[in-house]
Amino acid sequence: MYKKFITLLISSVFFISCSSKPISYIICPDGDYLNRFQDIPVPNDTCFNLKKSTIVGSPDNWFGKVYFSSKLSAELVSMDLRERMPDTGWFLINEMQGKKILLIYEKDLRTAAISVDRKRSGSEYTI
Repeated sequence: MYKKFITLLISSVFFISCSSKPISYIICPDGDYLNRFQDIPVPNDTCFNLKKSTIVGSPDNWFGKVYFSSKLSAELVSMDLRERMPDTGWFLINEMQGKKILLIYEKDLRTAAISVDRKRSGSEYTI
């Protein structure tokens, strides 16, 4: 009986200590974040949402869907991407603006579709 009580007590402490520390799925880099996505520029004041994102492949040849949130407006994010994407070899092939801003880029045999959503404070975008 004493062993069961000790086991229950240790288990309770373990579960309480694990549940009291929240897991952060949002990564807000300090400075430039090109180390992870070498061929996609990331605007300043932008955070990477690890929980929503799916990335497969090597750093220079990856595919998937990557979610970001930014303190910048959708217009500033899209302007930053339009200015910096050609520096890494991407060519803008289509741009649409409405409720969302959609930028389509091409590089070698790859395509990047960037959808920028307007939010009350800042923006969210996916690649």
